[in-house]
Amino acid sequence: MTTILDRLLSAAEEEETYFSEHSDELIETYPDQFVAVRAGEVTAADADLQTLIRSLEQRQVHASEVWIRFVPGRDHVMIL
Repeated sequence: MTTILDRLLSAAEEEETYFSEHSDELIETYPDQFVAVRAGEVTAADADLQTLIRSLEQRQVHASEVWIRFVPGRDHVMIL
C-alpha cells in the first residue's frame, strides 16, 4: 500500500532528477531566475519569486502544485 508520504517522496525524487538532468539547459535558458517545474516540465519562470507565483495563480496553478527552485547563472558564486 502506497502512502501519501511515499507519493510525495517519489514526486520529490522525480523533480530532483529533472533538475539534475536538465541543469545545463535550465542555466542556459533561465539564468538567475526562479523556475517552477511540474511533471517534468517548466511551467513558469521569473527573476522575481512573487511575480512567478502571481503568474502561476493567473494560470490557476497553486504554488504547492509545483517545485520552485532558483537557477543561478553560470557566473553565480555561492559562498557557504
